Amino acid sequence: TDDTPAPAVIMFHGNAGNARNHESWAMEFARRGYVVVVPDLYGSGDSEAYFTGYLPNVEGPESMGAATGAESLIYEADMFYQYTLTLPYVDADNILSTGHSMGGVPAFAMGAYYNAKGIIVAAGTSAWNFANATEMDPSDPQYKYWEAWKEYTGNTVVLMGDVEHSKTLDPAQMDKSIQQKGLATLQKYDGYENVERIEPDTEYGSFEDGHGYAFIVEPQRIHEAAFVSTTTIGNLLNYGQQFVDEVPNPIDWQDQVWPVKDYTGLFGTFAFVAFLCAFALLLIEEVRAFEGVKRPLPRNVGFRGPGLIIASLVALLVPYLVIKTDVFGIVGGKEGWNLWQMGFHINYSNLGFGVVVGLALVCCLGTLIYILAERKKKGLTPTEFGMTPAGYEASAPTGSKAKAVVGMILRTALLAFIVIFVGWAYAALQVEILGTDFYAWYFGIKDIPISKFVHYLPYLGVFVLAFVVLSIDMNVIRRLPTTGNETKDTVIAIVVNVLLAVAVVIAIVAVKWFFQSTGNAADASWLWSMGLDTQRIWGLPVGMTCAVAGSTFLYRKTGNIWLCALLVGSIACIMGLLYGSMRFHYLTFYC
Repeated sequence: TDDTPAPAVIMFHGNAGNARNHESWAMEFARRGYVVVVPDLYGSGDSEAYFTGYLPNVEGPESMGAATGAESLIYEADMFYQYTLTLPYVDADNILSTGHSMGGVPAFAMGAYYNAKGIIVAAGTSAWNFANATEMDPSDPQYKYWEAWKEYTGNTVVLMGDVEHSKTLDPAQMDKSIQQKGLATLQKYDGYENVERIEPDTEYGSFEDGHGYAFIVEPQRIHEAAFVSTTTIGNLLNYGQQFVDEVPNPIDWQDQVWPVKDYTGLFGTFAFVAFLCAFALLLIEEVRAFEGVKRPLPRNVGFRGPGLIIASLVALLVPYLVIKTDVFGIVGGKEGWNLWQMGFHINYSNLGFGVVVGLALVCCLGTLIYILAERKKKGLTPTEFGMTPAGYEASAPTGSKAKAVVGMILRTALLAFIVIFVGWAYAALQVEILGTDFYAWYFGIKDIPISKFVHYLPYLGVFVLAFVVLSIDMNVIRRLPTTGNETKDTVIAIVVNVLLAVAVVIAIVAVKWFFQSTGNAADASWLWSMGLDTQRIWGLPVGMTCAVAGSTFLYRKTGNIWLCALLVGSIACIMGLLYGSMRFHYLTFYC
């Protein structure tokens, strides 16, 4: 309260991240009574600013690097630090400045300039360009902060995973990385001006007297794992509780509850998508205007024998091919500028968008092959693909058939809009009343920022078209023989489709995690080409599971392929855009 101000922690997120990445850090400090301030930096999360940040007159590819430059980061970080100082319930003499990766720049700068009670930086890769600079132009906007940093000898702790900087477990390479990054920082402190090397995991000076320094190397912790590592979070809490004058609610650093939050968020995400699908069925059954959305399940014309086996194997391999080829060089991570030129605001792009486009391209080819192979044999018509309403074949005039299909699509679109609106309203209510949303490992469901929705529309259009093709591939071409039990058929179809969609992606995550954790370069040479750490695709299996399970369930219940595309495609798109923003990821290729 204003009468009992508490210590505060300011957390600056990293490249391609947002404030929600720090949720595990934040809730643990909040449990201990700290006030926690976690901003969305320019263009990230719910931030409105993007190219018009610190360098508003820069245009073209160069503008894409402006928001990640040290000038911009420090400029906005100063605003957030000043804001924190105005909070009457914050003890201004007990503020910790912390950051991850790119957020290490503002963490070092603000902590030094405002003489914070302590600075803790985890995985501060780009931070060292600022911290170890030997000279700077006095006219540079960063100069006054850099000058303060050169004089700062307050409590500082650096947390580094043993493979994230040197990319190897080779002791010589690791030691070189540690000396390059930490030695100059230690030499600022009295009595250590002439020290020739820094020993990791050693405390220098005195934290109790407010002049301590430590460079902690955490075993087998890769870059983004700082958010989900009990070791990293434990170190943050351990030192964070040492630095302030008094901890309002001291709790041992080993007592961490954030994993429960993530698992609950994961369950909540699945449950929320299931609710939306169930609500759609309720409307179809109870609202007369939506009767035409449902039609009898079309006859089973899926591949059999060798064709089904080949289609299933292709389904397993395609995610790897898409990821390995960077979406065939079209709109993947390294081709972000292509999106910008095609009218897509890159601020709202994400890895999931590229993967969906790549999957849809391959499925288009597969659908064409299927039609050519089965058209005459099975007499394929649009009805077999769930694209026509009930009674379509009985309609005589061509105009009547077209009108019936258009009517079915429009009713389906209205249904999808109502379901998504209700979902958005609930999410908004949950945020306002309960103060939370569903979130687990970079993914989840949250309130849609209406101000940004216009920028979502190009992505929504592509997702819907992609899900027409993807849904046909999953539910028509790969449809299994019936067991004679509708419920059993639905469950089997969902399980099989989910396994085919996410098994390889999960395997890629697991194998890449292992390679990165052991310093093996194989993850970059043959497994992955999108230039991202493992954790950046944690949300992909979750999103694919929701999309595939929802699409399969709705098709089995309604026989309507448009419902899969318009409802599930829109849900998948919005989920990806809300939590999958990779704006900074694309920027890094142009900095």
